[in-house]
Amino acid sequence: YRRLPGIIPVVAFLIPILAWLIFSYTYFGNILPSTLSAKLAQTEAGLWGSGLVWFRGLKYYCFYYGGGITALLTVAVLATGAVILVKQYHRWTICRHPVLHVILLWQILYLVSYGLIMNAPAYSWYYTPLALGAAVLMVLPVEAAYRYLSTQKDMSTNALITGIYLVLFLISLILPVVLSQAPQSAECETYRKAAKWLNDNVDTGSSVGANDIGVLRFYYEKGPVIDAVGLVNPETAEHVRRRDFTWYVHHFQPDYLMFGHAPRGEIEMMVHEEWFADMYSLKTVIETRNRAVGIYQRQQL
Repeated sequence: YRRLPGIIPVVAFLIPILAWLIFSYTYFGNILPSTLSAKLAQTEAGLWGSGLVWFRGLKYYCFYYGGGITALLTVAVLATGAVILVKQYHRWTICRHPVLHVILLWQILYLVSYGLIMNAPAYSWYYTPLALGAAVLMVLPVEAAYRYLSTQKDMSTNALITGIYLVLFLISLILPVVLSQAPQSAECETYRKAAKWLNDNVDTGSSVGANDIGVLRFYYEKGPVIDAVGLVNPETAEHVRRRDFTWYVHHFQPDYLMFGHAPRGEIEMMVHEEWFADMYSLKTVIETRNRAVGIYQRQQL
């Protein structure tokens, strides 16, 4: 209605935000989460390569998870929706609806901020919000088909178009059906098994350091988990930004370390260095399908 909202909607909007900020400060000691700054440090350190890593990840996940034909069909429907939005803007009321504009504007701002300004690392969950804009654009071809069918009296034409859309609908179900039948991820399974080994074999109070903590903290019960990239130990992120990947080991001196087996990337190459061999020894290897981690114990000097 082109006027500012009243005091009640503003208060209703602010109450849950203020409640979260109070809880975050009370429980975590910080108002804002450190996860994004920690992940941006990984980009600045070059752990994800160079260039526009977030946009490169967008392309990768689209075609890796969607598969060739599914991804191409999705892109085709999205492009069709964008064309319809522009072409029918002055004819269809839905194309001029303010809610649609707010959603699409937010999606554009999200693409620009994450992909160009921050150039965030390509973690798959950073692309999830784009599903809303994709859904909006993919509705427009369905709307076009409905409007066309409602004006046709030829039953054979209606049956043909309905059949085509039914086939496309069934194709769109392939990915969610396949993923819903997939077993627990190998990483989650491995970390649960590693946490169980630690709970059964280490002393109470023992700390565990990891470059990818994953779900380890949910299942490890004997002591603190130290995060090498700064998600739960924010002071570590600045050292990651400077490519000092060993600082947390010297500073915190974890009783145990959990690395990939074989070590994953530059951030775990310290296992081949002499100083590491003097401080830690490989205690056990936890293996599951397609994934393995090595657990190193700090030697008593």
